[in-house]
Amino acid sequence: MRITKLGVVFLCAAALIGCAHDLPDAETGKSSASVGAGSLANELYLSSQAFLKARENGDAIGMAKAVARRPVVIEESLELSEEFLLWRDLTERMKMQALNMAKDDASTLAIVEDILSREPPKESELGAFGNNIAGILGSGKKPAAKQALRIDAGDKVEIFHWVRKARGSIVYVESVEGSGLVLVIQDEKQHEICRDDSIHGVLICRWRSKENGRAKIIIQNAGPAPTRALLISAQ
Repeated sequence: MRITKLGVVFLCAAALIGCAHDLPDAETGKSSASVGAGSLANELYLSSQAFLKARENGDAIGMAKAVARRPVVIEESLELSEEFLLWRDLTERMKMQALNMAKDDASTLAIVEDILSREPPKESELGAFGNNIAGILGSGKKPAAKQALRIDAGDKVEIFHWVRKARGSIVYVESVEGSGLVLVIQDEKQHEICRDDSIHGVLICRWRSKENGRAKIIIQNAGPAPTRALLISAQ
């Protein structure tokens, strides 16, 4: 359910949710989703990889730099949307991780605070929006290109995603670490073409369809509690 429109967004300092993991084996080649929602999903994923590497190395400044490259998820109309609010909540978690990593070194902490105070890149800076977005809900009423979801424990969400022959598709989901979410992509014959169950809260599938039709995006909550997730899909 959409929240009440609250007016123009004042962009907050960015931080990052989730950690990185290897791309799923089902990826069959480089996705052509290079603009719009596709590039937004890709940049969010790449920044999460950089964040994880820095965190594993105890590098607070590297964590902050990864956070700073994470584009803000915002509607073109600049509405204070559910998607933006979820992005803000999730990124605040990672902002606190970077600050906590730096807290025992005053000079490092000052650098981290400076980096995190910078305005995040806007998704509109990543490429054009429009015709490349082809995901739709089963109802056919709301684009699945970018939406906030709430999934109860043991429940799942199923969304249809139109695909074109030989054209790359990308589906990106992020939530809190340990949420228990599983991302599955099925073709029209219900054959599984991709699965990602990373514990880090960042899930991604990229693939190329062999024919025109529609795939099914399945997001399962295998965790013990309800969770919110941000979904971005494009081709």
